[in-house]
Amino acid sequence: MTTNQTSIEFSSAKYSGIEKDQPFLNLIEITVIRSGNTDNFDSVELHLGNRTAQEGSDFGGIFPQPIDFQPGETEKKVYIDIYDDFKREGTENIELKLIGNPTILGQQYITTVDILDNESANISFEKAEYIVTEYDPNNPQVAITLTRSGDLNNTVYAEIQLGGGSANYEEDFSGIIFPELVTFSPWETTQTIYLSPMDDGLLEGTETLELN
Repeated sequence: MTTNQTSIEFSSAKYSGIEKDQPFLNLIEITVIRSGNTDNFDSVELHLGNRTAQEGSDFGGIFPQPIDFQPGETEKKVYIDIYDDFKREGTENIELKLIGNPTILGQQYITTVDILDNESANISFEKAEYIVTEYDPNNPQVAITLTRSGDLNNTVYAEIQLGGGSANYEEDFSGIIFPELVTFSPWETTQTIYLSPMDDGLLEGTETLELN
């Protein structure tokens, strides 16, 4: 994209929120950004795509919703209200799409909104990405934190599995024997596991490790 081109897209490929039993609005903020040429008036529409969440019982909003950028504007906010339906149903999701002139739509014109169920335990990694160097004596371990939300009343378990990547176990990292079982006791909201990066002495560039 050049500075003479306009690009409108979502700021993130994924958003999330959790159901809450409260009398107030429970809003997820969605950001739509415009970059490149911002000198003109541009307009797109926000539409619903594929979804497992039900409009009216799981969430509400205005669909389709026009999103207008005045000259000079680079960011717009839209909101989805998350409802608590008091059902144990796990995580549900909504696909959102930007529809408009194809010449002004950016690559990230589709996003997903995850609705976490507060009647279920929801476990996720605290960060989507960790960036580390090979063995550093000052920081020999990487702390990876898992968080739990939703139902905190019971003991729940999560199994961490090695999903892939170019890094090799016991050559590039150690510290976990996969699959690794993590236990959350009642009312515990965080657990931390530790990986130890290793220096294999090879010139191999950046390597990756995927955890599920």
